[in-house]
Amino acid sequence: MADGKDKSKGVEVAFEILEEEIDIAINDLSERIAELSKQQEFEKAKALIEVGQKVKEYKEKVIALKKKWQEIFEREEIRNETFETSTQKNDDELINSESVQRVIKKAKERLKKGMRTPKEEYVIPILESLIELGGKGEIGQVLKRVYEKMKVKLTWYDMQKLPSSGEIRWENAAQWVRFDLVRQGFLSDNSPRGIWEITEKGREYYNRLLKK
Repeated sequence: MADGKDKSKGVEVAFEILEEEIDIAINDLSERIAELSKQQEFEKAKALIEVGQKVKEYKEKVIALKKKWQEIFEREEIRNETFETSTQKNDDELINSESVQRVIKKAKERLKKGMRTPKEEYVIPILESLIELGGKGEIGQVLKRVYEKMKVKLTWYDMQKLPSSGEIRWENAAQWVRFDLVRQGFLSDNSPRGIWEITEKGREYYNRLLKK
């Protein structure tokens, strides 16, 4: 049986896969909403916007669960002891689950190619880029700087395109991080479309991160 660390990592991979599948679903919804709006099918577009909001809320729950998982098993002795005593008896039925088999297959493929860079890694580069740009900048300007700061960390997988939209995965990830930073008050939520802007709270947060 694989050790606790490997199993814990496997679950983290599964969370990453689920998170990405949700991203793809959200992108698909956004494209469909845009199409309906052009066709002036406003009621249908409104209904899909509500669905999209629920999907985003679900994604936030997935992210919270992933963080909780990491917190639970961040201590090696707890990770090993827990898996040795409580997981072994459930291994067979879990592994034989068809849905889990699909996730494991994707996880193995992901591990061979290199997992995508954790979204936490984008936070400092985004905040730092905005500070360097005088507090705000167009999305293209910001992403260009973020790339220069992160290119040594970005994996093969990060550089591939999303099947649904053709957007580069790392750029999509950076925009989701921006969404989280806005929600936390570190970036402005009322900047003009296409402009990212750091708040005073965001500057303070950046300074705290540098001191860690």
